[in-house]
Amino acid sequence: MNFTESIIEILKKSKGNNEIVSLFTELNEPDNFWAGFVGRISDEFIMLNGVCSRGRYEWFRINKISDIYKIEFGGKYQEKLEKLYLLQNQNHKPVTKLSEDLISDLLIFAKENKLIATIQIRDSGYDDIIGYIEDLTDETVKIKLLDEFGDEDGFSVFNKNDITLLACDNDMTLKLLSEN
Repeated sequence: MNFTESIIEILKKSKGNNEIVSLFTELNEPDNFWAGFVGRISDEFIMLNGVCSRGRYEWFRINKISDIYKIEFGGKYQEKLEKLYLLQNQNHKPVTKLSEDLISDLLIFAKENKLIATIQIRDSGYDDIIGYIEDLTDETVKIKLLDEFGDEDGFSVFNKNDITLLACDNDMTLKLLSEN
């Protein structure tokens, strides 16, 4: 079994046990990780239902499984988050569209719920596009862009298959917009 297969097996087991995992994806920043419940898994992507360090709902995030270089689960930190999450009666609204295409499902969910989406294109390492999903086809996404002040700032159209990271209802984006 190779590393990716091992990661997928751990993610599936954690999803079945409804336990929080911590995913590490940034080699240059080893203290940075994403914590949450495993929402969905495909051969290429994971949808994580994010939980912040205070045990509260944070976001939905889709990452490439191949970007994960370390996973932690079953530790005191993850148990603390689970306990805080339950004590505060937190929950993630279910993503109701369930196809094999996690990215399309989350884009549709973001559009239907008018959530801000943060999108990385072609492994750029940046939040390339931030805004509301305006339109979506099998190949094309149209976003109503938001600037750093949270004001609408035109549109962006791009190929859906170029998405390498997608987050919506992202606490960090809301914080960024509120600070400016």
